[in-house]
Amino acid sequence: MTLGSFVLDPNKICLSKDFHDEDSPIGKVRKGFCKFTSSGGGAGISEVNISFYSTGGAYWGTLSGSGALVGGFSIEGQLELVWQGWR
Repeated sequence: MTLGSFVLDPNKICLSKDFHDEDSPIGKVRKGFCKFTSSGGGAGISEVNISFYSTGGAYWGTLSGSGALVGGFSIEGQLELVWQGWR
């Protein structure tokens, strides 16, 4: 199960200046970069959290879920998001 909470409407994130229109094999999409942090771990069923931020550092929200892990991890970086179906 995955749960999430965003402090900014995801549609507003998609329409922000951080994203641009692009044609793709699945139709017109919005693409843009964001920063993220992720951590989780334990033994067996463990919680995993991923938080998303604008490239300028503004917090957007967090997704949480569970997975089968042994050990722990903590990473951060930048990734490219692809949005389809924005309004």
